[in-house]
Amino acid sequence: MSCSVRFARPEDGEALLSLTRIPMRGTVSVSFPHNDDFFAAEALKGRDLKHFLWSDDASGEIFGFGLRCEKKVYFNSQEVTAEYLGSLRLRPEKRWSRALFRGYELLREYDAEHPAPVCFTTIVSDNTAAVRVLEGGRCGLPLYRPQNRFRTILVTPAAVRADTKKTNGLAVCRGTESERAEICEFYRRTARHLDFFPVFEDDHFPAQLAASDFLIVRENGAITACGAVVDPRKYRQIHIDGYAPWLRLCRPAVNTALALARGPRLPRPGADLDHRILAYWCISEDGRAERFPVRKRGRVIYWKNMPKGAPPARLDALLRAAADAIPRQSLLMLAVHETSRFFPQLCRMTHWGYDSNLYTVSWPDRPTVDCANVPYLELLEV
Repeated sequence: MSCSVRFARPEDGEALLSLTRIPMRGTVSVSFPHNDDFFAAEALKGRDLKHFLWSDDASGEIFGFGLRCEKKVYFNSQEVTAEYLGSLRLRPEKRWSRALFRGYELLREYDAEHPAPVCFTTIVSDNTAAVRVLEGGRCGLPLYRPQNRFRTILVTPAAVRADTKKTNGLAVCRGTESERAEICEFYRRTARHLDFFPVFEDDHFPAQLAASDFLIVRENGAITACGAVVDPRKYRQIHIDGYAPWLRLCRPAVNTALALARGPRLPRPGADLDHRILAYWCISEDGRAERFPVRKRGRVIYWKNMPKGAPPARLDALLRAAADAIPRQSLLMLAVHETSRFFPQLCRMTHWGYDSNLYTVSWPDRPTVDCANVPYLELLEV
């Protein structure tokens, strides 16, 4: 069966909405259905959005799509316009067919006319088929260069309060419009040492956020930590499609154990996850932007020289404030890179977690690039 590849048009919105309901299979199968307006939900991911889609030549049915967009981010401590690839969805019977490579051909032609200094993407680590195909760089695919992994943390407010320490000497409050310039200056000063952290341009907050969405941690009057609590369900959901057979059978017992440990319980299949995102979270580290020292042995990571003092206390204060800002039954969600100095601190909490591989992407005729700083992943924009 022949297919065509083209960029999406406004009238394709309804067909693309149906494709967002395609589940990602794994131990926990999930999908990310968008609400009524597909393009409004996707607009959070960046600017100059180009959705390339596949359609059947005979029936005209759209059976897959992907996204290429631009983001103004920090990379290697500089402001750059980066290219982001994401939202790849294909009906199961079409995955890894010739259609995938034709989509990348269209992407390469567009990229030649609109080059960017760096391109990045993430792939869920459990998606071994995608990792195997895309890391190979075969048949004209771009080169996916691994940049370690992210852990996505889902934690209950009760677990945050139980697993973090109360902090003295730190004041926590919601932002106000009079503090807008100060908040943006904090991000300009601190976030430039985090690769792929979004740039706040012209003192404007991303994703149409207001100053009151931000939680501010102050120490001796100065902002030392900041983050916004956002309800992403206004735009898209996390839908639980099902569980692996063994987990489906064990779910009642697992939920009982998680309840005793204040952990997030496994929702019933067919439910939407009640969650909030701690977005744009950033902690002042007193000028220390180096990667956290780690030792690796296969896929197991060991941490040493765990930092103590002010930076961990600032994160604890921000997490406790975020837990107080969301409903008791909701989950708080954030992502952290495995080389971050805060990775072990976050992983000590009772949580769900899943890993995603980070890649910088380049075509064979372009130079490859690596992250010099600790990478950051904004869950609201992926």
